[in-house]
Amino acid sequence: MTTGAEATGRAQTGAVEERGRSRAALPAELQPKSISEKEFQNFQELIYRTSGIWLAQAKTALLVGRLSKRLRHFGLKTFGEYFRVVSNDPDEFTRMLDLISTNETRFFREPNQFDFLEQRVLPRWIAEAEAGARARKVRVWSAGCSSGQEPYSLAMTLLHHLPPSAGWEIEIIATDLSTQVLESAKSATWDFSKSSEIPDHYLKAFMLRGYGEQVGKMKAGPEIRALIRFFN
Repeated sequence: MTTGAEATGRAQTGAVEERGRSRAALPAELQPKSISEKEFQNFQELIYRTSGIWLAQAKTALLVGRLSKRLRHFGLKTFGEYFRVVSNDPDEFTRMLDLISTNETRFFREPNQFDFLEQRVLPRWIAEAEAGARARKVRVWSAGCSSGQEPYSLAMTLLHHLPPSAGWEIEIIATDLSTQVLESAKSATWDFSKSSEIPDHYLKAFMLRGYGEQVGKMKAGPEIRALIRFFN
């Protein structure tokens, strides 16, 4: 007689065995790569020294998962070999950073911060400018800008409250380590489904809805695109 617990145990064992057989069936070049502690430390130190990103030990699986394809691309067997490649090839180093970067973003991310900006910071700046205590010029740095939603959110907010007609000059510098997401940010085009993240009055004032070949898309209007400069 087989108990329920025994049946469950056998089922789980069978699942593990099945996964093992599936993995073993993969060609050798497609087998998941493994990384030694020393190899991981080499990447950890290189990435931190050159980009400021610190990969904790818990990110070992992430590093292996995202970079294994590059080992296969070069026909390499170890991460030590790939480390030598990225240490001597600036283009491959940039590609590596693209792969390990986590580009999570959305319009008006961290709404409490935007509320503070609109309710506390901008009214003070306006009052100071009217009193002659500050110049009507604002320069902002959006670090880790990803695909652009955050700097464009800043652009909409600042342009709404600090219009050029009142003498304000606005410049937003947007940077990211990933060249891939920067290209997306420069295009200033997103799926229209993202419009739900934007307050209605900003959406109507600053976003253009696509039509024809661009149906289902939206693009930042020229007024806010002109405020942002992107750098790697």
